[in-house]
Amino acid sequence: MVWYLMITELIYTSIKGRKIVRDVAKDVKGGNIAYNLNKPYSYVSFVLFRELGRSILTLLIQMVVGVIATYFLTGNIPITNFAQMLLIIISCILAQAITILLMAIIGLLSFKIDDSAPFYWLYSKFMILIGVIFPIEFFPEWAQKILVFTPIYVTSYGPSKLFVDFSMNGFVTIVLAQIAYFFVIYGLGYALYNSGVKKLNVNGG
Repeated sequence: MVWYLMITELIYTSIKGRKIVRDVAKDVKGGNIAYNLNKPYSYVSFVLFRELGRSILTLLIQMVVGVIATYFLTGNIPITNFAQMLLIIISCILAQAITILLMAIIGLLSFKIDDSAPFYWLYSKFMILIGVIFPIEFFPEWAQKILVFTPIYVTSYGPSKLFVDFSMNGFVTIVLAQIAYFFVIYGLGYALYNSGVKKLNVNGG
């Protein structure tokens, strides 16, 4: 359980979710997003890779410190195979990418509503209480069947489960779910952005 909490905390704290939501919402409300209309790249992709570059470095640094600290607390380490550790890091990075896209979507809701901050507050509390602190196995069977379709499975539970109980079949299952989730969330973000910029009126320079 200690190792599970360590990995979920690493993924959650390596991403500045509030800042991402605030920056995207600021771009929308302030009109800065208009400057991206003639750029040869997607705004959603720009946010994703900008934040992913920052969060991956934070994750790797924190992971080294976290593994050492947790080892001294528990006296053992679930993963000693270097190849398995690399696969777990890949899953963690996919979890980061999905989380960043979710934050971007919450920020892009500013196209539709005045303040998207309450949606981030609800999401963050949901993830902390269910995704970070408690594994899916803690919940009734009927709830587990629902939770595997939520962001919890692909952003926190999956990578953490691999770290405490690694198996190649589990890795393939979780990563395929993450890839599928990534494309669905990216598609939603792209559609929300395109829908919003169609209503954008740019006056002057």
